[in-house]
Amino acid sequence: MNLKKRNNEIIKLAKKGASYWDICQKTGVSTATVSKVLEENGAKKRDTYYKQKKEKMLELYDRFNDIGLVANKMGLAYSTVYYHIGHLNRGK
Repeated sequence: MNLKKRNNEIIKLAKKGASYWDICQKTGVSTATVSKVLEENGAKKRDTYYKQKKEKMLELYDRFNDIGLVANKMGLAYSTVYYHIGHLNRGK
């Protein structure tokens, strides 16, 4: 995918309300790239990326009750998921 086409795809996905995580998964770029492309094209930086990622993590954990499975599905380290699940569950 060439640069212009990739950037247009990022913008299109963001306008549809896709999270940074979803945009990264669909385009194969980092969150920093998504942020940069959107900012360069007049979009405000979204602070919701990490909130959405943590919500997705908790949703998967609630469904499967398996930290290893959540880590695998999200491409994260087991220890990262373990840490955040503990903190997110304490806030309930």
